[in-house]
Amino acid sequence: MIIRQIVYNGEYYVSEREILPVKKGELLVKPLSVYIGLLENSYIRYTYPSKYPIVPGSFGIVRILEEPYSNKGYSGKIAVVNPITSNGILGLDIDGILGSYATIREENIYKLVDENDPYLSLIPLIEHGIFLGKHSHGRTLIIGCNILAYIIAKFFDENKKHNYALLCYDNRRVLRRINGRVYVNLGELDPYYDSIVILDSMFGLIHKVLTHIYFNNIIISVFSFINFLPLKLSETYNVLYTMKTDRESPHMVEKIISSLKKDIKIIRVNDISKTIGLLPPRGLGAVISFHS
Repeated sequence: MIIRQIVYNGEYYVSEREILPVKKGELLVKPLSVYIGLLENSYIRYTYPSKYPIVPGSFGIVRILEEPYSNKGYSGKIAVVNPITSNGILGLDIDGILGSYATIREENIYKLVDENDPYLSLIPLIEHGIFLGKHSHGRTLIIGCNILAYIIAKFFDENKKHNYALLCYDNRRVLRRINGRVYVNLGELDPYYDSIVILDSMFGLIHKVLTHIYFNNIIISVFSFINFLPLKLSETYNVLYTMKTDRESPHMVEKIISSLKKDIKIIRVNDISKTIGLLPPRGLGAVISFHS
């Protein structure tokens, strides 16, 4: 059996091997769909010190083939993959799932599902965005232009929240479909926001925002990769840095997936090498679906 994987080491290429070791605590899986977009862009923007060479692919749908070190009945099941592990982030710190076969840890299983719907790859991100949205109170400013910004904005729209805005430079065409205002200049911002949601690692921009406007709450996604905030010692803030998700809103998840289908397409391939032309991802990304 030849195992083919996409590898990034300054550029993307196809790697082939005959053996894929499965370590204790790991599962051998067959990737069915992989979302590329949010984390893969961190390679190009150098916003995260990834360990190269690395196999991308952090979010997806897999069929579990073998569980050699456990007996939990996973074999044959279809699972949604979440990238957060105790050893780092899948696709950034440890090899991801963009290949013909892959290994994941048991903790990467976000949930088991009954079908291979490629858009289910987005569930961990959507439920993370919903969690962030639920903890953003009052007038809210979202810093970022990625899929998480879109998800939070759609969550606000569905809940009839109108007092929010986004500050971003990319993907403005997509984000203009939301109800909130989209700003590109600091001078357009209001002088005060109750909550600021940080989804991007652009430290220079974040520094300017946090030192030029007034606010009470900061909500930071783990996927922003921000590890330093320029806060005034004379002020008091509520800071939430989180990787948590909200699993109690299945109807909201369905609505957001329906909205995302307009901008995130499923690209079906039968050869892993054809995914190289899709990297780095553009816009909000895409879902790659593998078929024989």
